[in-house]
Amino acid sequence: GEGSHRQLPTAGQDLASVHSIFITHLHGDHCYGLGAALVAVDGAKAAALAEAAEAGRAPDPAWLTDTRVYGPPGLAELVYAQVVLTGGVQTLSTRIWVTELVCTQAEVGSHGTP
Repeated sequence: GEGSHRQLPTAGQDLASVHSIFITHLHGDHCYGLGAALVAVDGAKAAALAEAAEAGRAPDPAWLTDTRVYGPPGLAELVYAQVVLTGGVQTLSTRIWVTELVCTQAEVGSHGTP
């Protein structure tokens, strides 16, 4: 949800280490702020890559250059719109991969329980 990315450093987590984000459903309390979070993660990864280059170290593998987002159908369109609205399209230095997960009603049950 909104502001989650600001809480990670408070919990001792480095934004550059975020490699996957999971969205359970497209209600506002779960997905608003996703664009801002992706732009913040991208900025942290870009800074980590620049720091590694400046120190003459090889950058860490794909988790520094890619961020993967998983969630329900419609997520790709939402991610694109939010990243555009936050101005990230012009500034992103890493790749964002979106995977929309589709389950049948029989697989998830009436309220997410089998």
